[in-house]
Amino acid sequence: MLKPRQENVAKKFNIGKTRIKICTDYCVNDPVEIKKILNIIAEKSLHSIDNSSQKNNC
Repeated sequence: MLKPRQENVAKKFNIGKTRIKICTDYCVNDPVEIKKILNIIAEKSLHSIDNSSQKNNC
């Protein structure tokens, strides 16, 4: 598991017994890098949506 370089915690909260920390250590500000990440998310999402629609059509 990757360990954050620093722990720049933006927000802490609990959901039941689970503790959540949202850190800004890996925030991306470069527009080119943001576009790459969004494209990867879109490709994976479309693949998942396509697979689920094929299962429902059988």
